[in-house]
Amino acid sequence: NAMLVRREGASEWTQLLESFVHTLNYPIKAVISDGDRPIALAIQTVLPHVPHQICVRHFEQEMFRFLRYRPHRPAVDLKRTNLFMRYLHHVLYAPNLYDYRFALDFLCFHRLFQHADFRDALLKLRRAYSSLTPHFSDRNIPRTSNIVENVFSQLDSKYNPMAKFSSHESAWNTTKLLLSWYRFKPFSSCRRRHVLNNGKSPLQLAGISIPDNLWI
Repeated sequence: NAMLVRREGASEWTQLLESFVHTLNYPIKAVISDGDRPIALAIQTVLPHVPHQICVRHFEQEMFRFLRYRPHRPAVDLKRTNLFMRYLHHVLYAPNLYDYRFALDFLCFHRLFQHADFRDALLKLRRAYSSLTPHFSDRNIPRTSNIVENVFSQLDSKYNPMAKFSSHESAWNTTKLLLSWYRFKPFSSCRRRHVLNNGKSPLQLAGISIPDNLWI
């Protein structure tokens, strides 16, 4: 399912998630997002008991912006920011929960980061603990949204040649057509543990039978 909206507010995300749950009866096992507050609020409202994984790549990028472009406060100098980000990367990409906790404690209690400049960043990291670690308890939950971002890039490559749409209806119809194309298109470049997905479309991987002479 999908929606075409003018803004990404909590009400729009809530409406989309409710359509999955109540209209399609889709069994949502987990949600991965970029950590944007409107999405988090919608998940808490519609799916309060479903694991919510924040993409660690987005969190890492947001933390860099948080330190370097802080509103109403001087930016942390680049050298110290890069050192902090190096330790943060070890936390976010730890291979298991034990190493994650060890790296987190090491970062939080490191003498170089006890300065007030890092206090809010460390508090932000600790508060996000429950949303940065669900992938450790379920191997089917990815720690990043890279796969989804790849889908977006494919859709963008189709959209960008079009300067603009004449109406909301034509934009929505084009979106639905592109989504259908993606759902029926077999994967061809999966690697490592996903290599067996090659030759199968997202719908086929979901257990849906696809006719051989499908027009799309």
